[in-house]
Amino acid sequence: PVKGNPLMLFRAAGATLDDPQWVNMGNPTGSDTSFNSQPTYVVEYTPAKGNPYFVYMADDWIHCPNSDGSEGPLINACYIWLPIEFPSDPSGSVKISPRTSWDLDDPFGEALALV
Repeated sequence: PVKGNPLMLFRAAGATLDDPQWVNMGNPTGSDTSFNSQPTYVVEYTPAKGNPYFVYMADDWIHCPNSDGSEGPLINACYIWLPIEFPSDPSGSVKISPRTSWDLDDPFGEALALV
């Protein structure tokens, strides 16, 4: 069966991209298969209220339902969109957590914490 690879996240520590000095930040998904996904794009989204954040967009090669309820094959690939959590502490880890659903305007549940 097809399965994904662990995601690898890098950032540039250099002052310019002429000498980027790439730093490996690890796998933000914490999953050996990165949720069986392949990254396609990262987009910035600004909700009506709150701060802009980034969304991980990827192809899901395994978990796409067919009309009969089965999953696959590759020709039926669907998509994963997940918010990317950047830590407030620079020494923290970037996280992409698995979710079956989430709120585009409150991706990290901050509105619930205010109630």
